[in-house]
Amino acid sequence: GDLSLAGNEFVEHGEVQEGRAVEGKNMTFRSDVYGDVVSQGGFILLEKNMSGGSAKSYGGDVTSNGRVFNSVIEACTGQVSLQYAESCLILGASVVIDRAVNCEIVAENIQINSAEGCGVAGKTVQIKSSNACRSKETIVSMLVPDLSALDAQLAQLNLSITECKHIIAEKDKAILLLKSDAEFAKYLSLATSIRQGKIQLNAAQQDGWQKMTAKFAGVMSTGGKLNAEKQEQLKREQAFLQELAHLQEVRSKSSLGMRCEITEVVGDTVVRSMIAANGVAAFQKNPVSTIKSRLREQDINH
Repeated sequence: GDLSLAGNEFVEHGEVQEGRAVEGKNMTFRSDVYGDVVSQGGFILLEKNMSGGSAKSYGGDVTSNGRVFNSVIEACTGQVSLQYAESCLILGASVVIDRAVNCEIVAENIQINSAEGCGVAGKTVQIKSSNACRSKETIVSMLVPDLSALDAQLAQLNLSITECKHIIAEKDKAILLLKSDAEFAKYLSLATSIRQGKIQLNAAQQDGWQKMTAKFAGVMSTGGKLNAEKQEQLKREQAFLQELAHLQEVRSKSSLGMRCEITEVVGDTVVRSMIAANGVAAFQKNPVSTIKSRLREQDINH
């Protein structure tokens, strides 16, 4: 019957029959497995074969030294290491397989010695030999992030920066128009010299200066307001530029580490990009049928 094990380590010498489940932590199976084995936070080691079953390790690795047929192998935060897998769904943070035939494989990092008619999706993929299997091609999908939201933010920031530059130019134009008045320009020059102590005013001159200051008080107020509005836009522009640089860096780093290497192409092989908003995690909660169809579908976003 089904087994739920409380111990830290378990070794099973007998077969696990079809329809039966074994749940524990660190588990070794020395005979064939036809049922389901689940490890909570530990490893699963299959020393013989698995057929029609599943091996799922939550927090550990799954290793098979035998042959795996028509099974689901999952170690979403660990490594899956298999000698031979046929017609299997394999999920892991890292997957290493000697020979994979007609399998669907999803992981951040994938290394396969021989892939035949497989659907493969990952961020870094290394395949020594890629071939078709019974007219079914091998399809390698390189998972790329969905950058549409980020690109929309970048576009909006560029629009905001352009708007700031336009407003700044308008303020500069208005300020220059004020200064183009010869009498006001003379007043500004005198004001600068008086402020710097280059000109000393006597009592009579003070009276004239006060009258001139009163005359241009409105213009000075307008100029001060224009300059304050310009400075506000300069600050906004600088903030937008900093945010733009940050988002551009985020975008450039989003695809870092992506690499596909196929040493030898023996049969039909397709390499393409596939948009996956959450990378490998986008597949992990989907039903087996959905994952298989997703890896095999022909019309996807590139």
